[in-house]
Amino acid sequence: MVAAMMFEQGRNQEAFDVCCVALKDRHAPHIFKLILAQVASKIDIRSFNPVIKNSLFYAIDAEGIDAQKLSIPWIKMLRQDPLFDPVFAYSEKDYVYSPSDWKNFQACLDESFFVAGLKNLIIDCDAIEISLRNIRKALLLNIIDEGGFKKRHLEFICALAEQCYNNEYVYYVTEEENQKLVALSFDDPYAVAVSACYESLQGKNFNQKISAVPAFKRLMQIQIKEPEREQELKETINILGKIEDSVSIDVRNMYEKNPYPRWRSIDIPVAKQSEIKAEILVAGSGTGRYAIQAAIVLPNAMIQAIDISLSSLAYAKRMAQYYEADNIDFAQCDILKLDNLDRSFDFINCSGVLHHMADPVAGWKSILRRLKPGGLMTIGLYSTKAREVIFKGREAILKAGFKPDDEGIRAFREYVFSLPQEDPRFHRLRAFKDFYTMSEVRDLLFHVQEATYTIPQLREIFEELGLEFLRFRVPSPKIGKIYEEKFPDDPDMKNLDHWSNIEDQIPDMFGEMYNFLCKRKDDTIVNINANRLIETNIFL
Repeated sequence: MVAAMMFEQGRNQEAFDVCCVALKDRHAPHIFKLILAQVASKIDIRSFNPVIKNSLFYAIDAEGIDAQKLSIPWIKMLRQDPLFDPVFAYSEKDYVYSPSDWKNFQACLDESFFVAGLKNLIIDCDAIEISLRNIRKALLLNIIDEGGFKKRHLEFICALAEQCYNNEYVYYVTEEENQKLVALSFDDPYAVAVSACYESLQGKNFNQKISAVPAFKRLMQIQIKEPEREQELKETINILGKIEDSVSIDVRNMYEKNPYPRWRSIDIPVAKQSEIKAEILVAGSGTGRYAIQAAIVLPNAMIQAIDISLSSLAYAKRMAQYYEADNIDFAQCDILKLDNLDRSFDFINCSGVLHHMADPVAGWKSILRRLKPGGLMTIGLYSTKAREVIFKGREAILKAGFKPDDEGIRAFREYVFSLPQEDPRFHRLRAFKDFYTMSEVRDLLFHVQEATYTIPQLREIFEELGLEFLRFRVPSPKIGKIYEEKFPDDPDMKNLDHWSNIEDQIPDMFGEMYNFLCKRKDDTIVNINANRLIETNIFL
């Protein structure tokens, strides 16, 4: 296929254009939506184009597409389309409600593109968040009392409630809003929908006839039925040993409150790798996104997913059932207790986990004992240099006394939003996608335990554990090109001194983490299963 060839060759704009033409038909083959999702965030959308808008909508609203990849182009299109100018009328921090703004906003309510984004994306844009917060506030404090709702408004309000639920109610709430929430009638469908924009309907005593209203059915599924199912699934998860380490207990308790990270969709590939029958361990699987993606691509592989949080595992198991990924075994287990898992694996993934342990190297050793001869592992660890803005945020949190609970997190975010956009202290925080959901802000800035590393420190750990560094996941094609130009004698990009040199020049390039592939230094056995996995490019 032409679009696939262009994508593989890095011709992103051409691949994007071909996909947009193909997706004039909503029922175009799935591959066009997959490729569009891969390349759309890399395209500079500078003007409104109805063809692009429709293509993005069809992809965002499709099954088997990681819709979150389309967040950036969705935001760009929202800004470029004059139809959505009324959305940004609400984007002033100190906005005061005007009935004319609500009247002008009506055209946006009927736009499927807008509603699909609210339902399927976690919107990581400060201006749009402020708009949605002000719209939500107007719904609660003004429009209910004015009797300004019509039947067609329910779908929008329920979509906004879904957005707020998916970001775990991270938006700041004023005392005036809190007082009005208490007085809402739970017999009125509009009031119930507005309430769901502020807190989950689970456990709320609302008129059950509302459940039959079409606009509510998806919201009921997400806010009530899915959490109930997760509670049931907790009872079915195998527990491998007691969690005894004090830091492990603290970390577990943090993630029990908020399954991390919350996600709604993943890419379903056109072709699967059925010939690979590897045994894979995902150590610290969280809510299962990585493990489920691997299980779908590798239907004949056996995947063991462990995590310290039952809430996260229950979320993962529910999503695995939804995607019919039945080749995953979920278990609660502290990485320090992996010897309770009496088996070994061709390939191990442990990303974003070890740096939250009291002794990350001890955890790494525990994982290494589960690796088969010739096996490979990918590890993800925080970069000290890339986390400078996070350190500053934490210093401010400690100094001001913001608590690590929901109210404290909302208050800190409100403080950040109160600063001028150009303020050098925290403006970079607003660019982090992790700044836009409750659990991810907690993980980013309020974590109970965190360690960071430099590349020289990684080298020391490789020596201590007898490991060979194979390669980093290159943060971007731009970084890869810089490396190639500076160090043409190292086409495999294996030299850690070279990587340290580039990081000195671009300190935030490993902002997501150091993600790297490694193996035992003295292994002479070639593990065919592990090498096949790496050849698929799924695991790095």
